[in-house]
Amino acid sequence: HGPALDGRIIPHMVAPGCYVDSTVPGSSYGLLCGTSMASPQVSGAGALFYERYRNLFTVDPSPALVKAAFLPIAHDLAGNLDADGLVMGHPFDSKQGWGRLNAASVLSPEGSVYYYDQLVTFSNTGETWSTSLAIPEMFKSLRAMLVWTDAPGLGVGGATSAWVNDLDLSLSVNGQTFLGNQFGTDGLSISGGTPDGMNNTEGIFLADAQSGSYTFTVSAANIAGDGIPNFGDETDQDFALVIYIEPYDQIFDYYFPQFIR
Repeated sequence: HGPALDGRIIPHMVAPGCYVDSTVPGSSYGLLCGTSMASPQVSGAGALFYERYRNLFTVDPSPALVKAAFLPIAHDLAGNLDADGLVMGHPFDSKQGWGRLNAASVLSPEGSVYYYDQLVTFSNTGETWSTSLAIPEMFKSLRAMLVWTDAPGLGVGGATSAWVNDLDLSLSVNGQTFLGNQFGTDGLSISGGTPDGMNNTEGIFLADAQSGSYTFTVSAANIAGDGIPNFGDETDQDFALVIYIEPYDQIFDYYFPQFIR
């Protein structure tokens, strides 16, 4: 488990890795433990998401969008024990990341999902991109995740910062502003705080939210490296944003899945 030596929170997601049915020598099966048990579950879920996304939109999702789709609705492991026998809190932390793989909620989501995949490219620090959702009634939950594939770091290891470009996610609604990765003890977003300057996954989670115009903004806090190789100049960065909205009553669901490219 993490954190990384430079302070970044890893892993980003976990999966069951012990007492998993697997093949064993001798043409038989047994219960095994290890990353070899957890990794295939994540890879398989990712492959199923690729298939679903292609069927919906006839294009492939970016690697950043795949992560943005899985992370915000991963299963919260708060109250369970970590590998050291300590009780875990809510994500985002260095033991579970954003939580345990929840393939069902990604492949068959309740409510609506808004996918924004590499719509714009930031070339300079200070640039912004925004999108607004008009939500006419109180709803059960909102979970948004910003992910970007950063430019290569210095690669010297240790405590030297490995991140290069920095993007920030914010949400403005009804006079309040929520910043990515600013959570209370209940695992929900709180207003105020400071932008996260090191992690390239930023989430905003709300529950029992009121109606209003929800404006999501992605800001280029620092564009210092080549986040898109073989494209443009040597300072650029794209990103993916996925927003899940779950209403209280599915029968009167007034949302529609949207894809904007």
